[in-house]
Amino acid sequence: MKLVGSVLASVAAIGAIAGGVAGYWNAWKTVRTDAQREAQNIPAQPTVRPEIAPRLSLVVLPFASLNDGPAQDSFADLISTGLTTDLARTPATLVVGRDTALTYKKKVVDLQQLGTDLRVRWAVRGAVRRNGDQVRVNVSLTDLQTARDIWSDRFDGDLANLAVLQDTIAARLLCVAHLHLRQYEEALQQCSRSLNMTGTDFEAYMSLISAYGWPGQMQQARGGSETAAQNTS
Repeated sequence: MKLVGSVLASVAAIGAIAGGVAGYWNAWKTVRTDAQREAQNIPAQPTVRPEIAPRLSLVVLPFASLNDGPAQDSFADLISTGLTTDLARTPATLVVGRDTALTYKKKVVDLQQLGTDLRVRWAVRGAVRRNGDQVRVNVSLTDLQTARDIWSDRFDGDLANLAVLQDTIAARLLCVAHLHLRQYEEALQQCSRSLNMTGTDFEAYMSLISAYGWPGQMQQARGGSETAAQNTS
């Protein structure tokens, strides 16, 4: 009888333990389910986008045509699209896509708001005039933080060498941008592409580097020009 009583007591104890475990499991499942429901009801946190634009970031706004007619208007678009492509091929340069830039065509733009909306630092603006096979492109580089032009120039070329003209404009834009950022080594490469260091462009080059206080480059440029002049004489 004692043995039977012990067995029955053991069975009762095991049953109580099992019941307690089951109760705990059910309670944990309830808490876990409630927690999951609450988590699902919590709205996702919005992704925080940086307010500071990358240093070398820009948009090429659609160029204006100074000639009448839709064909001339399309030609101006061709110039700005070509510049967008050339600038975008440069490493470490962020350029807004052509389709986005075209949405601003023939619109009055708040330049500082444009920089905030697109998160870029500069805008390239310009106008194109054709006279037969001759092309003149006026270009400016605008600081979107201040809405002021930091550089402007005009470029003349012909339709037969339009790709060369666009490459020269793109290189000059990057030359000025790198100088403005005090990135002198990168500036030298782009300035060399867009300026004849020993010809009529030399004074323009000297004016650029002196405006940005390029340490030591004034003397180096003058020495290189003198050497080149001696070699050609």
